[in-house]
Amino acid sequence: MEKITSHIAIVSSPWFSCLASAFEFSKRFANLHPNFQLSFIIPILESLPSAFKSILESDQTLPTNLNPILLPPISKDDMPPNVEPFLQKKLTLIKSLPLIHDILNSLTSNSHLSALVAADAFALEVLDFAKELKTLSFIYFTSSAMALSVFFHLPGLHDMISCDFGDFSEPIRIPGCVQIHGIDLPEPVQNRSSPTYKPLLEMTKRFHSVDGFLVNSFLEMEGSTVEAFTNEGNGNYPHLYLVGPVAAETKHSNSSKEKWSDSNWLRWLEKC
Repeated sequence: MEKITSHIAIVSSPWFSCLASAFEFSKRFANLHPNFQLSFIIPILESLPSAFKSILESDQTLPTNLNPILLPPISKDDMPPNVEPFLQKKLTLIKSLPLIHDILNSLTSNSHLSALVAADAFALEVLDFAKELKTLSFIYFTSSAMALSVFFHLPGLHDMISCDFGDFSEPIRIPGCVQIHGIDLPEPVQNRSSPTYKPLLEMTKRFHSVDGFLVNSFLEMEGSTVEAFTNEGNGNYPHLYLVGPVAAETKHSNSSKEKWSDSNWLRWLEKC
């Protein structure tokens, strides 16, 4: 009997910061787990970011079991005028969903789809396909576990605090996190009348329905945050896995043109 290939599909967002981190994570996973095939699906707004294009063209170490898939570009002309960058990101993903669905169906026709990963919280819509395809759903979160916990608790904070977060003067306490004030929250959620507030709130509500989070952090830095998150959930929260630190090798932008290797940025971290 022919052996069925285990496959993981990773869907990124069109922005470089998320693309670079998620792609580096995918490379690392593919190298560590050669028995898995990975498809890295990239929605594109207008054109592929030039910095990421350079990564693809110059990368001579791409694992053979990792396949980048570039989707046809989505034009800003097909979007409403004066759309916030946050919503451009969402619309690019939404307009790419039919093609992503076709790709996933094609993958499941000749392999076992073990997991579907939204490589950005703004790509959550693709995880609706996980139920249809009877596979696990994960979010790759490029920031810290503490930032994830804040977003995870945002729906509860929305119900608890009636005013704009930017006007709320009392400290906000979230298990495992330092105390923060409303003004410290990301700008898109400062003002409830902002066009980005409701979509972001709805996005964070979906965090509770995934199977797990892959977080670009590490135990030595955020072990207490993970422990508090897990204890508070008491088995009812999604699993939280620390998979970092993940950092892509890029050319430094100053005149020295130094290439930052793993050892360079690790030395920098040790000085902090």
